[in-house]
Amino acid sequence: MSSHQDESSVSPATYVAAPIAISATAQTESSIAVTWGYTAGGGHTGTRLKWSTSGAPVGEFDVPITGLRYVINGLRPETRYQIQAFGLKGSEVSPASKDVEATTKPGTSVPAPPTSLVATPSKNSMALTWSGPADASSYKLGYGLAPSGAVIGTATSSTRAHTFNGLSAGTNYYFDIRSSNNVGDSSPARIVKQTLQVPATPTGLRATPAISTMDVEWTAVTGAVDYLIRHGIEPGGAVTTLTTRLFRESLTNLSPNTLYFIEVSARNNNGESSPARITQRTLERPALPPKPGSLHVETTHDAVTVIWGPPQSAGYMVSIGIDNPQRQVLASVPTTYMNHRFQRLRPDTRYFIEVRATSSTGESEPAVSSASTRTFQAPQDLSVSEVTDESALLRWNSGDDYLAETQYEVYLGNQRLATLSEKSYRLTGLVQATDHEVKVRARVGGNYGLGDYFSGYTSKPFKTMAYTGVRICSPGNLLGARNTASRAVLSWDEPYGTCALCPNAVGYEISGGGITPINVTRPPYEITGLVATREYLFEVRARASTNNISDPTMVLVRAFSAMPAD
Repeated sequence: MSSHQDESSVSPATYVAAPIAISATAQTESSIAVTWGYTAGGGHTGTRLKWSTSGAPVGEFDVPITGLRYVINGLRPETRYQIQAFGLKGSEVSPASKDVEATTKPGTSVPAPPTSLVATPSKNSMALTWSGPADASSYKLGYGLAPSGAVIGTATSSTRAHTFNGLSAGTNYYFDIRSSNNVGDSSPARIVKQTLQVPATPTGLRATPAISTMDVEWTAVTGAVDYLIRHGIEPGGAVTTLTTRLFRESLTNLSPNTLYFIEVSARNNNGESSPARITQRTLERPALPPKPGSLHVETTHDAVTVIWGPPQSAGYMVSIGIDNPQRQVLASVPTTYMNHRFQRLRPDTRYFIEVRATSSTGESEPAVSSASTRTFQAPQDLSVSEVTDESALLRWNSGDDYLAETQYEVYLGNQRLATLSEKSYRLTGLVQATDHEVKVRARVGGNYGLGDYFSGYTSKPFKTMAYTGVRICSPGNLLGARNTASRAVLSWDEPYGTCALCPNAVGYEISGGGITPINVTRPPYEITGLVATREYLFEVRARASTNNISDPTMVLVRAFSAMPAD
């Protein structure tokens, strides 16, 4: 079976018949004649020949249909070739013919030396190419140190190219190449070429280890552009490569008490030097600090103080959180002392406390306790004094363990009147001879996102005094007149205008007629939204203070339809 693949995927509609009766005969030491034929009516336009040796393709040629014979030239002497033919029909290609083989005749003379030698260097290899005579079946190569050192290595090539590896950087070599066939070898063709110069190997390589890092240093190398650092666990560990333009590098994320290899090579545009290599072990990790002793916890309504005993450590991490199934930590605080106080916590709440000893090696296991904050005590000793018919003075004291920033909310009944930091408040605008209840509670802004928290209320009932001053006179000469169907204007005389004893009025209250009471400063006043067909009885009272209110003066405003025409 042919070792070559068909050149086309052939369908019945485009089928091209392969050549038949193919044969091959050696003509000379460098040529083979090939003949073939076709079945009649195939419509072929040409033939494609391909030849190879030892499975490696050597050449191909398309022959016009006018010829059924072709001589392949430029072959090597005494070499066996495999040949295939393909029928051509326009752009279509047939399947391959059967393979035929032929061996060129032996050479009759020693081949000429190679010509056009080219050497392409790297730092440690040399790639050679050349031209050779047609009667050469192979080439023999050798190299050594220029100009005339002993031969270091040899090779044989059936092609006109070869690469020598494992050479020394920046070194001059000679390379000899001879053409060879069955008769003998040609005289050598020589080329001299230097491998590329790379920097020298770094010197003074040293490493200073820590627990999980290592500082590596070396002496600068002349001509180096940068340096490659390779390191890994010794022996055979995975290699990590770093690049730097400095003469030092820190290796990180290493394992404690582990032997590492470190290699450093210098690099320029030609390549890198051979590496300098050392091994170094990282330091043993010291033991973690011991767990703190048992915890002693003291609480107030908004603070938790924790104290712990030996063994002593360089530092501690103290954490607190609400003791529920989630056990979320609210705060973690480092300290060098053996106690800590968390403040402005929520009252009546159970907290867990964890204390870990810390050092450069890490943290210990935690010592754990839990405790509940106390109830936030209401303000103490609430008193009501200096009570008049319209005012009273409140005083109170803070509860136990109150913070300096505590504030107080003051209520009259269920109405909050003020929030203040003082511990006294004067109530004003009270109604005479009336029972009242005042309440006070404490408020503090919590830490750790817990929000404000409040004490309970402390309360006190009291009653205002009856008004005993000179009562203001009623408004005089009250008149009411409709000016439209839905509007009426009230006017009156002010009391101090007619009474020498009356204090000045600070305002007036209009009521009656089913309307919501209206407070006004001075007369007159227009009332709107009235019903045209309805009569209204309005009252007006003068006000000198909260509780100094006159008796009412009344006026009847007739229905609009009942008013006489002008």
